[in-house]
Amino acid sequence: MSHIDVKLKKTFPGTGFNIDVNFTLPKGEITVIFGPSGSGKSTILRLLAGLECAEAGSICLGSQSWFDSAKGINLPPQKRSTGFLFQDLALFPHLDVKANIGYALDGKNSLNSVKKMIEMTELTGLEDRYPHELSGGEKQRVALSRALIRSPELLLLDEPFSALDAAVKKTLYNEIIKLHKKIGFTAVLVTHDLAEAYRLAEHAVTLKSGKVERQGSPEEVFLGKGLSTRIQIPVKVFAMESDEIHTLLTVEENGRTFRVFVDNDEAQSISIGDEVIVAAKASEALVFKI
Repeated sequence: MSHIDVKLKKTFPGTGFNIDVNFTLPKGEITVIFGPSGSGKSTILRLLAGLECAEAGSICLGSQSWFDSAKGINLPPQKRSTGFLFQDLALFPHLDVKANIGYALDGKNSLNSVKKMIEMTELTGLEDRYPHELSGGEKQRVALSRALIRSPELLLLDEPFSALDAAVKKTLYNEIIKLHKKIGFTAVLVTHDLAEAYRLAEHAVTLKSGKVERQGSPEEVFLGKGLSTRIQIPVKVFAMESDEIHTLLTVEENGRTFRVFVDNDEAQSISIGDEVIVAAKASEALVFKI
């Protein structure tokens, strides 16, 4: 699949609000559309999916068009290769996990496809449970699996993490990043959460009142050129404790000690006595007046 070029215009009579956007979705990357409530983020997702129709413009995947007002092309949603993860997840309460994931599939290979997706999204052991028997994070993984099961050319994520607490959000961010590395899907995530946008974006678009303000790398869009994007502190490791998921490092810097959580994958190359860099994204730093 080629990158996706998006040029769309849509008016909302009587509201004073219009959509007028022009941006590119790079192939194989997660693009975050960031902006305040009412800026048009979710409407753009619906236009991409074909759930609403723009008045003018185009959505082009290389030589293929999903929408082109000048040529009279407007593919219906079922003809566009998209997967949609809604804010409310929209799981079927009367279907178990495997049936929810495989709902859109047919044919003799559907069971095998569902099994592979369940393994990939670490839902093994939950196949026969119903939505009311799942945690919030598990429901998110089921909905994500269903959105990806048909290998869509574009995955659309409509603020799917907004109702989750911080700990569950962080876990799901890591899972999406890990899954993205495995599959390499092209995705659009809309959010008004800056930390979420910076954590997940490989490409970013900022919206204001239905118009694109900026687009580019997360560093360019959110931090600006010429600014440091990371806080970095050289430290020495003198203790390590691990559980099944995380490793707790106790480190020292100029006579001060503090502890840092890292994923076990990141800790594999670290040993007690090593000198390492503790780094944080500048957009995720906390600042307190003292």
